[in-house]
Amino acid sequence: IDDVDTKNPKLYAIDLDGYKIRYDYFSTATKKICLFVCDLIRSQKKNGIILIDELDNSFNLKITEMILKLFNRDSNNKAQLIFTTNNPEVMDKLRKDQIFIIQRKNGKVGCLKFSDYIDPKTNNIVRNDFSFVKAYKQNNLLNQPSEEKIDELMRYINQIY
Repeated sequence: IDDVDTKNPKLYAIDLDGYKIRYDYFSTATKKICLFVCDLIRSQKKNGIILIDELDNSFNLKITEMILKLFNRDSNNKAQLIFTTNNPEVMDKLRKDQIFIIQRKNGKVGCLKFSDYIDPKTNNIVRNDFSFVKAYKQNNLLNQPSEEKIDELMRYINQIY
């Protein structure tokens, strides 16, 4: 790299056989994964808790799967990873007892463990092979916003303009 400012040196992430890549040249996702993996390992060593809003933001599904596998690689791990996501596909990578759904009904907010979720079609607790994605796409879960609300908003906007 020719433009290294010796008065204000940059942090090098990679220095291999004279080839250097500066940290500030990385993409947002690459920077995020580097920092996140360090925090993840640190929390596992100390049995800590990591809270992340939108874990999969900037990541594709494969990277998110890798993070979850990395976190779950040790069965003796006492650390906790608590995260939100807007991607239902991420939820199918978890056990049913690891998923909690936060819902608002009649103005009240509640939390439900997905393993206790009642399938409205069978009126039974969901089986282990029950797909979160399938339930979400079939609107068995209360989606926010619902298709109905989106359509209602679009009709309103079309009336105004």
